[in-house]
Amino acid sequence: MDRKTQGNHYYRLSPLHFLMPVMDGFKATRRIREEEEFYGVHIPIIALTAHTTGGEEANRMIQAGMDFHLTKPLSEQKLLEAIRFIQGK
Repeated sequence: MDRKTQGNHYYRLSPLHFLMPVMDGFKATRRIREEEEFYGVHIPIIALTAHTTGGEEANRMIQAGMDFHLTKPLSEQKLLEAIRFIQGK
């Protein structure tokens, strides 16, 4: 997010692929959480990954500040369940 060009606009939800080439999901989450302080909002983050089925890796994602995690293949039903979960927080 570029504060100069974005003004007070922010995302209401961020699906975030866990394994990205330049910045992994953990680093991206930290960056988003830092930006939230500037905007005074909370941007829900849904981690997307093909490699995690639960357990320790999923717990690491939640501990890192991600709000929910989904595994691929992604279905509309799974995504809607995640959104409902986040809205209920």
